[in-house]
Amino acid sequence: MEEKRIEIDVNGKKFKISQDIVDKITLSDCEASKIFLDKKSAEDNVVYFERNEGLFGSILSYYQGRTLHVPSGFCPGEFKDELKFWGIDPKHLSKCCMGQFITFCDDQDVLQILEDDQIKKEKNKTELKTRKESEGMWKCIQAKGWLVLEEPSTSIPAKVCT
Repeated sequence: MEEKRIEIDVNGKKFKISQDIVDKITLSDCEASKIFLDKKSAEDNVVYFERNEGLFGSILSYYQGRTLHVPSGFCPGEFKDELKFWGIDPKHLSKCCMGQFITFCDDQDVLQILEDDQIKKEKNKTELKTRKESEGMWKCIQAKGWLVLEEPSTSIPAKVCT
């Protein structure tokens, strides 16, 4: 007896996959499973995904029982998004790709911290400039002092002191 195969179209590239693989995907709580479940009631036997077809080969290999690798030439961030879409935990990555993936994730965390810090610093700078122009004498002096100490680019005295 021939196993039922489902045709999927990933950004124009067609794949025929077994019902077992579809079942594995639908068991996970992911966006792809919702698309498969929505498709069950439709007449057309093709499931369409607007995803990166170059990354799908690695995803399909994993669901077929092989090891999960980040395809060369692809951004680990894009691959991370694909893993989430298809309901695959990144901990299933093969050891040879895990280091690169962890380094990427750590770098992204550091960049986010730096970005948040920069936003906070700009907000504080704006607040101090607003205080500097406020009516209260003490608040104005206090704000000018902080600007001299914290923001060397705000005035000539700040540049001289730092």
